[in-house]
Amino acid sequence: PISELSGVRGAHMMIALRVMTATINMVLLLAIQADLHHRSATFFDIQSGADMVPVCLLITAIGFFLTGHFELNMIDTIHSLGHYLGVLGIFIGSFAVGFALHWSTLSVVLITVF
Repeated sequence: PISELSGVRGAHMMIALRVMTATINMVLLLAIQADLHHRSATFFDIQSGADMVPVCLLITAIGFFLTGHFELNMIDTIHSLGHYLGVLGIFIGSFAVGFALHWSTLSVVLITVF
């Protein structure tokens, strides 16, 4: 429903969603930087599951951008493809919860509910 609302050209909902997405992406990038700094790690140096959390968060941020930037309309296939790639990125990024919680029962439940 939100995707359809934001697909209406000139709607105020579109502006609010873009601001919200930009804010969430800034917070995600700060979380990536804080996590890497706290663990004294580098971005693509994957040694354990904890190193996958920043990667998943970046995929989520890219997914939010793609979903918000490309409208969901069934007229233009490129926009629909970009939108669905963004949704796929958000889905893949949700696995950060599993990596962060070491795939405990709680993390599996949270991913399932999301």
